[in-house]
Amino acid sequence: IGNDECISQLKNSQVLPEKLDICVLNAGILYRDICLDEANTKDMIDMYNVNSIGPIRVAQGLQNRINFKNCKFLLTSSIAGSCGTAYDGKMPIDKNIGYRMSKSAANMSGLVINKTLVNTTVGIIHPGFVQTDMTSWMPGGLGTVLPGVGAMISPEESVDKMDKVLGLGLYPICITYLLLNSRLVIFLLTPIIQTVRPCPV
Repeated sequence: IGNDECISQLKNSQVLPEKLDICVLNAGILYRDICLDEANTKDMIDMYNVNSIGPIRVAQGLQNRINFKNCKFLLTSSIAGSCGTAYDGKMPIDKNIGYRMSKSAANMSGLVINKTLVNTTVGIIHPGFVQTDMTSWMPGGLGTVLPGVGAMISPEESVDKMDKVLGLGLYPICITYLLLNSRLVIFLLTPIIQTVRPCPV
């Protein structure tokens, strides 16, 4: 999804069915920086290209296959992109600057897609603090607590939670969510949050 060629590839695919029940967009990249001086333009543009513009490209390519009732289009985003969470001091924002910025833009891309695909349920999902290649640099492994995010969970636990959300709709499994209208739901599945409240995005 990192270049415009994917739009025509998705539009003209002979492999994909005419209608899709669900599209889960999980592509993302992270280049780490630990302070403002380390943030560089090339890395930030690369992250924006995949994390923020990628979902727009996929929606453009798939819109004729997903813009119908009961179809779900889900973007895997991150609480790291939440301006509200950063503003109220729940997590440090002086690291991974470009990544956080790209995820804020990704959240906005979800709102744009939601407005355009009027028949589709568009979701922006924070899958939790998951043990992946992207988080492998962190010491401690499973159970490691990241301020404002919670304890690291396995990919299996994260997928299980998302699967339950998709199967049940919204409900008990969603620790935090924001229902903007009847179609757009933003899920935050971070286990550390114990009560349901509006999520700042």
